[in-house]
Amino acid sequence: MFIITNFLLALLYVFDLAVNIYVFLIVARVFISWVNADMHNPVVQFIVAVTDIVLEPIRRLLPSKFRYPIDISPMVACFILIFLRQFLTPTVHSLIVMLR
Repeated sequence: MFIITNFLLALLYVFDLAVNIYVFLIVARVFISWVNADMHNPVVQFIVAVTDIVLEPIRRLLPSKFRYPIDISPMVACFILIFLRQFLTPTVHSLIVMLR
């Protein structure tokens, strides 16, 4: 049973780290849009490609009056990711404690 609990605990840490990195990438994407960075740069292309996976569906779901002049989809995505992290981390941790 300890193998399952250790696996879940490791998975929980990886999930937490992945959410933190993804929020950082979204913040980097916001800064890139502010400074009008070179879109031919491979790092910029990577950040745009990775964050578009989450931001594009949010942009489609938002009403059109929230799309311009300021794009709030990065803020909505960060709120969703932080909420998921704050909800799932204690839930999985409680599950781990119950399994021990």
